[in-house]
Amino acid sequence: MRTLRLYALLIAMCFTVAAQASVSYGDFGGGSEVGFLDVTETTTTADPEPLYGAPTLISPGVLHFNPLLFVADAPAGDTTGSLLTMTITAPEGEYLSTISIAEIGDYATLGVGAVVQAMFGAIIAQGPGTANVITTADDAWHSSLAPGFMFGHGFWTLDGVIDLSQYEVESVVLTLDNNLLAAAPAEAASYIQKKGLTITVTHVPEPATLFLLGAGTVLLAHRRSLRALTR
Repeated sequence: MRTLRLYALLIAMCFTVAAQASVSYGDFGGGSEVGFLDVTETTTTADPEPLYGAPTLISPGVLHFNPLLFVADAPAGDTTGSLLTMTITAPEGEYLSTISIAEIGDYATLGVGAVVQAMFGAIIAQGPGTANVITTADDAWHSSLAPGFMFGHGFWTLDGVIDLSQYEVESVVLTLDNNLLAAAPAEAASYIQKKGLTITVTHVPEPATLFLLGAGTVLLAHRRSLRALTR
């Protein structure tokens, strides 16, 4: 069901851009390093943009967001959601191997029946449209926090890994659907905030690159052995 919702959100984006304009953060990395290109955020709920804010490339292949406004709070019920899209490219001569996604935040609940939830789903495609989708990840990544006490608070984390090694792709389009939910009866309250999102990409050499490296190593060893014999 959640995968269908992700597809619906992709289609809905075409019709909601006028009402909720996307925020583009540009390109990060690329060339001889992992590239995070055309990083774009679109809020999917009636919340002010941007929720994530501009990311930072903290090291090659690692993109970090430090959200300041990604919050859901409720004396009754509130959902805050955003779509992140970007094209991820491997360094020249390499394939993408894995995409790891890690989130962190905090929460508080007051009163019996208060509940908060953090969830995200991902679609990996090789181009626009559902026909180019190669893999999805959805319900495995969610966290529901309902302490059941008069007062609860703490930190929450979510993380997941998308394995792309079987696809031998140099670039993919990542769509990340992120949502926070806070719900509580009238006499209670709940609050949840996202405070960090980190996307880490690993890569492996293409077979042709491995062959050239291997051939170069053999040739170098052969030359060294010839030099040793002529001394």
